[in-house]
Order: sequence, then structure tokens, then C-alpha cells
Amino acid sequence: MSVKSLIDHPIHLGRGGLATSEPQFTRDMGWYVDYGARHAHDGSDGRLVSEYLFTENWAGWERHPAGDEVVYCLSVTCSPEMSSD
Repeated sequence: MSVKSLIDHPIHLGRGGLATSEPQFTRDMGWYVDYGARHAHDGSDGRLVSEYLFTENWAGWERHPAGDEVVYCLSVTCSPEMSSD
């Protein structure tokens, strides 16, 4: 078994306890489109597990209208901003 970095190869958690290592994460929207197509059969039961490294404040925003997000900070200080709308 080879060891892959979660930063480079996120994991998809699917129905029935399936865990699948994903292709190289390219950090562009096309990767997410392809991910959605690969796992569309899991519907709202599918989850993406990934790891990110930030060296400065992140200026972008995300929305997850069909599910929740778990943020786990491994170092430094994390101050996520939450909105319920």
C-alpha cells in the first residue's frame, strides 16, 4: 500500500463505509466538477475529506447549502466566520 498526502489526494467517503483516494488535487473548479461526477451516485451521503495549508488569511468564502462542514485547525489560531443564511 502506498501512502498519499491528504493535501494532494483528498478522500471521498461514500455509502457503505467506502473510502476512496481521489486523483491529484489541482485546486481548480474543474477538479470539483469531476469529483461530483465520479461520486454522484452517493448523493447527499458522500463526503469529501481534505487538508489545506494556508500561509496567510484566506480572502474567499464558501457555502455548503446541502450539508455541513467540519473545520479542524492543526496549528496556529483559527477564527472561522459562520453564517446561517
